[in-house]
Amino acid sequence: IVDKQENLLANEILNQLRDNVSDTLKQAGKKEDPDNYLMDGMNIVIAVIDLENMMLQYSGSYNPLIMVRNNKLVLYPTDKNTIGMFVKKKKDFKNNSISLLKGDMFYMYSDGYIDQFNNDGAERFKYSRFKELLLSINKLSLNEQQEKLETTFYNWKGKNDQIDDITILGFRV
Repeated sequence: IVDKQENLLANEILNQLRDNVSDTLKQAGKKEDPDNYLMDGMNIVIAVIDLENMMLQYSGSYNPLIMVRNNKLVLYPTDKNTIGMFVKKKKDFKNNSISLLKGDMFYMYSDGYIDQFNNDGAERFKYSRFKELLLSINKLSLNEQQEKLETTFYNWKGKNDQIDDITILGFRV
């Protein structure tokens, strides 16, 4: 999408992505055929960064964008609008903007880390623990943050299998 067009807004990228995913998976119109009906999709946050003007625009599906500034964690909500199969009438994604400061730390992530069960299989990692972890590591170098995230995850899950895909993307302004 971004290779074919320049200067797109974050929400325009998501609107096109939703349409492309739906077409690619051939999901449109399959609702009435239960044998071929796929209820599949993804949560996503996309950011467009303008360092010259110190602005970030973002748009997303379900997962919030996380920013840590001055050791305070801020959740930026996204739309409850899906990428993939949509049952209700699809709505356009909203475009949002954030003024950037040097040193801001941002995180975008899938829900696999948060949903992982502990070694006993009795408890998930959960958002509250994830947010605390990000807050505790945000001042470390990106390599050190990666190491801490991996160590924490593997210690948490123990011998349990990983239950879902995991992506955590962090960047510092």
